[in-house]
Amino acid sequence: MASNALCMKHLTLLLFAILSSAVLFGQNAQLTGIVLYQNSGGEPAEGVQISALGANSLFSNSVGMFELKFRYKKAGDRVKVIVGDTDCDGESIRVVNAKQLEHLRIPSDPDEVCEVIVCYSKDFDEAALRYYGIIVKTTEKAYETRLKAIEKELAQDNLNQKMTASLIAQRNKLRVKRDSALRKAEEQAESFASINKDNASELVNEALRKIEEDGDVESALAVLDNAKLEKAYQGALYKKLESEAEIRRVLEGYDFKANLLLAQFRYGEAIECYERIIEIYEANKFDELESAIFYNSLGDLYFYASKFWKAYKYYQKTLDIREKALDPNHPDLAKSYCNLGNVYFYAGGYSKALEFCKKALAIREEVLDPNHPDLAVSYNNLGCIYLNTGEYSNALEYCKKALEIGEKVLDRNHPNLATFYSNTGAAYAETGNFEEAKSAFAIFENIVPENDKGLAYRNWTIYYALQGDTRKALENLEKAVDLGYNDLNWIKTNDNLESIRSDERFKKIIRKLKKTPNNSQI
Repeated sequence: MASNALCMKHLTLLLFAILSSAVLFGQNAQLTGIVLYQNSGGEPAEGVQISALGANSLFSNSVGMFELKFRYKKAGDRVKVIVGDTDCDGESIRVVNAKQLEHLRIPSDPDEVCEVIVCYSKDFDEAALRYYGIIVKTTEKAYETRLKAIEKELAQDNLNQKMTASLIAQRNKLRVKRDSALRKAEEQAESFASINKDNASELVNEALRKIEEDGDVESALAVLDNAKLEKAYQGALYKKLESEAEIRRVLEGYDFKANLLLAQFRYGEAIECYERIIEIYEANKFDELESAIFYNSLGDLYFYASKFWKAYKYYQKTLDIREKALDPNHPDLAKSYCNLGNVYFYAGGYSKALEFCKKALAIREEVLDPNHPDLAVSYNNLGCIYLNTGEYSNALEYCKKALEIGEKVLDRNHPNLATFYSNTGAAYAETGNFEEAKSAFAIFENIVPENDKGLAYRNWTIYYALQGDTRKALENLEKAVDLGYNDLNWIKTNDNLESIRSDERFKKIIRKLKKTPNNSQI
C-alpha cells in the first residue's frame, strides 16, 4: 500500500515535470506567411527557402505559403526570419520589406499571415540606379540654382564687407547641405526601389509614377501634399478591419515625401514630416523599434543644422529603444553609438565622443566585412578625435585604416574618400612625416570639389606651419579665407599655427574673420 502510494507520488511528480516543461518551452508557436513578388499583382514566389532562429527550415510552396514552428517561443515573441537568395528557378532574389520583417512578432492568431516581399536582384539594382540618378540630379539642380543666386549677389559692386561675408557663409552652408544630401542619395534610392506598388497607397503610387515620368521630384511633391496625406490618415482611422495597414500606407507617404524634400535641402518641411510620423506611431502604439528609425532621422537633420542639443535628444531616444530591443552586436546599435559620438565631437566633448565611437567600432569590427564603408567611417571618427586630443600616433593609425578601406571600396569622387585623405595628411604632418602628408594633401586637393578648395589651402597652412615656413603658411591661410574658409575658432585655437600668430598678416586675417559670420566646417 505504501509502495503503491510512493509510486503514485513519483508518477504525479513526473507528470507535473512534463507539464511544467511544456508550459515553459511552449507548444510549437507558429508563424504562417506567404512569399510574393514585388509589383507583380500578388504573384506567389515558389521555392524560396525560409527559416528562422529556433524554427524549422523549409521552402515556400506553389502558392508561396510557409509555416514556421517554434518550440521555445510563444505568441508576442520577436522572431528573425531568414530568407534564401534564390527562387525555384535559381534566379537571384532579395527581400524588399526587410525593415518590416526586422520587427516581426509571432501573432496570437495562428491564422494571421505575414508577407515576405521579394524581387529579382537585377530588377532592384536597375530601379535603385534609376532613382539614384534622379535624386542626384535633383540635388545638383537645387544646389546650382541656389549657388547661382548667391554668386549673382556676390558679383554686385555695392556690397560692403559684412554683406560679402554673409553671402560667403551662405555659400559654405549650401555646400554642406549638398554633401549631406548626396551622402544619403544611395540609401534613399534603395528605399524607393523597395516600395511595393501592390500594397502602396494611391498617393505613393502616383508620386512614383510622376518621378519616373518627369525624372524629377517637383510633381511628386505636389501629389504628396500634407493635406492629402492627413486626409488619408483620418480616413484610415475610421476603417476597422484594415486600419493598421491603411495607416502604414499613410506613414509610407510621409516618409517618401521627407526623402524627396531632403534632396532639395528643405529640412524644415522634412522635419515636419518625421514629427508627424512619430505622432502617428505613438498615437497608434506601433512598435517602438520602428519609430526609432524616424527619431534617428530627426537627429540627423538637427545635426546637419548644427543644433547639437536637439540632435542629441533624438539620437539618445533612438539609442534607448535599440539597447532594449536589439542584440548587443546589432549594426543599428553601432550606428546610434556613432551618431552620439559625432554629436559630442562637434560639441567639443572628446572623452564622451571617444567612448561612443569605440563602442560603435567594437560592434562593426565584430559583424562587418573588413572592407565595409561603415568600418572606414568608424576608423576615421576615432582618428579625428585623436587628432583633436593631441594623440597623433593613434590618429595616424586609425586614419590610415580608414583610407585603406576607402581606396578599395569608394568612388574617387566620394566625399568620404576626400575626408580620409585630408585627415590622414593631417595625421602624417602632426607626426613629422611630411612627404606622406604632402602626398595625401595633394590627392585631397585634386579630388575635392571646387567649392571646397578652401579646405585644401587650410591643410597646406598646417603643412607649412609645422615645418616653420611662415611665408607659405600665411599665403595658404589667406587663400583658404579668400575661398570661403572662415572657421575662426579653428584658426585661433589650433596649436599648429603657433609659429605664425605673431605675424602682422596673421593678425590681419583674424581681424577680417571676426567680421565674418561663424561657419563651422566639416
